[in-house]
Amino acid sequence: MSRRDRSKSAIGPDYLQYAGRWHVSGEDIIHAVLWSMNPVLIATRQVRRARLQGDELSLQAEEHDARGRSRIHRIDWSRA
Repeated sequence: MSRRDRSKSAIGPDYLQYAGRWHVSGEDIIHAVLWSMNPVLIATRQVRRARLQGDELSLQAEEHDARGRSRIHRIDWSRA
């Protein structure tokens, strides 16, 4: 089992949390991860495609596994 697989199984497959600095580049938001409950993410860059429509913000990323399979992660935010 890889370090990544061990770290994901320890915190749950559907939970992701990280913090750090970010900047906008075109339609992307690039996060420089300084802290994460998943230690594999620390010191990485996470690129998210951003779409803002009115009070709704959507961040989306595509992930590829070792077998070449991909999946889309998306989180939608709405202004309160």
